[in-house]
Amino acid sequence: MLYGSKMTTFKMMKSKLLIFRGSFLFVLFLVALSSCDEKSGVKDTPIISLKTSDNAQQDAPEISPFNLAARIRSTDDLTLLFETIEDLPILDQFISDKGPYTLFAPSNEALEEIEILEGGIEIENLLKKYMVMGKITTVELTKSIRSSGGSYSMNTIGGTTLIAYKVGNAIYIKTINGKKSELGKSDILASNGIIHVANSL
Repeated sequence: MLYGSKMTTFKMMKSKLLIFRGSFLFVLFLVALSSCDEKSGVKDTPIISLKTSDNAQQDAPEISPFNLAARIRSTDDLTLLFETIEDLPILDQFISDKGPYTLFAPSNEALEEIEILEGGIEIENLLKKYMVMGKITTVELTKSIRSSGGSYSMNTIGGTTLIAYKVGNAIYIKTINGKKSELGKSDILASNGIIHVANSL
C-alpha cells in the first residue's frame, strides 16, 4: 500500500513537472515571437531617401553617373554650362536621348565671353550647333583630318557645319562663320556620347 502511494505521488510530481516545463517553453515562445514582431516592424519601416524627400527632386529625370548630363556636371571646366542648362529642356536630351552625340562643350571661360559679347544668346541653339551625331574620339578625329587632307567637316544637329583641323598636336574646330576654338580637355566618355571642351566659341 505504501509502495502504491509513493508511485501515485511520483506520477503527480512528474505530471506537475511536465506541466511546468510546458508552461515555461510556451512563455519562451511568446517572448521570442514578440521579439520577432518588433524586429520585423523595424525592417518594414519605410526608409525615406534624401532624393525622394523633395517632390521636385522626385519628379525630375534621374541623372545617372554615366550620361552626358552627369559628365557635364562633374567636369570642372563645364560647371557654368551645367548651371546655365540645368532648367532647360536640352538637359533632358542629355539625360534621356540614346544618341550617341559628340558635344564640343563651351568651357566656363568661353561661356563667360559669349555672355559678355552676346548677352541674351540662346544657349540651347548654340549647343546644337556644336553637337554632332555619333561618338567621335580625338583619335578618330585626327584620323579623319589626315585622311581628308588636313581638315574634316562635320554636320551638326543644329543645321550648321564644323570643320576640324590640327595645328601641331592641338585640335581646332571652326564654324562656317570663321569662329575657331582649340579643344582642351577631351574624350570625356558618356553612356550616350562623348564631350570635348571647347576653350572658346
